[in-house]
Amino acid sequence: MPGSPADEPVATIFGATGFLGRRIVSRALERGWHIRAVSRHPDQIRTVLGTDDRITPLVGDVLDVASVEAALKGARAAVNAVSLYVEKGAYTFDAVHVKGAANVAQCAWRLGVARLVHISGIGADPDSRSAYILARGRGDEAVRSAHPDAVVLRSAVMFGSDDSLTTTVAGLVRKFPVFPLFGSGSTALQPVWVGDTAESVARLLDLRVAAEVPLEVAGPEVMTYRQLVETIAEAEGVSVHTIPVPFSLWQALARMGGVIPEIPITRYQIELMQRPNVAEGRGSRLHDLDIEATSLMGFLRNRSHVRR
Repeated sequence: MPGSPADEPVATIFGATGFLGRRIVSRALERGWHIRAVSRHPDQIRTVLGTDDRITPLVGDVLDVASVEAALKGARAAVNAVSLYVEKGAYTFDAVHVKGAANVAQCAWRLGVARLVHISGIGADPDSRSAYILARGRGDEAVRSAHPDAVVLRSAVMFGSDDSLTTTVAGLVRKFPVFPLFGSGSTALQPVWVGDTAESVARLLDLRVAAEVPLEVAGPEVMTYRQLVETIAEAEGVSVHTIPVPFSLWQALARMGGVIPEIPITRYQIELMQRPNVAEGRGSRLHDLDIEATSLMGFLRNRSHVRR
């Protein structure tokens, strides 16, 4: 059974090699945790996370209860950072975000794992007509039902050095003078730096207070999607002309597999862009965890400076 030195607490991270997961691993290591890094692709663990001897790579799948139990046995804390944006075969939104989340929560509760942090997203809604948004909402409910002490952390859309949001937009505004918006571009966003979300998770691992409602983490700035595009263009030192594109057209493009190769989109991502992605004031914010939220513009300026 995987273990760690007696003086190091163990945290099991499901989805440890993902965009957020690998940052959670890094921040948890800084706080003295020994990490069991769980992935369906074990060959990626050392490649992505390095060879730190405090990281124990494990083969695991949230849909496989036996592997979940093996990964959690003896752990003090756990994080489920597994996410799915494109359904494929048995890996549907319901399977991963509801059944898989419930598997982790049930096993963690049964094995006495004191702290479970379940990563969700702002806007998760068990009554949504969107399969993706509905699954995230029902997954949140399943986790809280199975593990009463679990913390459901809902993050705003995240940005970072290798994200799929700002890097895609930056590449497009550098290449094209005209940028197509989702709808009128008026959807409100409150983007958060992935490092701040990861730090909030790492700090929550050390806390022993139950959260009665989902905790929302978001950045310091609320902006429309149009303003986000203009902010990125400003940081890149280019001018851009934005044009509104109806959501119905975006959905048609997504059904055809996308006509613009530089904009890989799914209909579920388009559905997310049709509703605000802003914290509603429920539960804790970054400042409640003594985290000074990172500004999007500050991040973009630094990234552009480094690139140049």
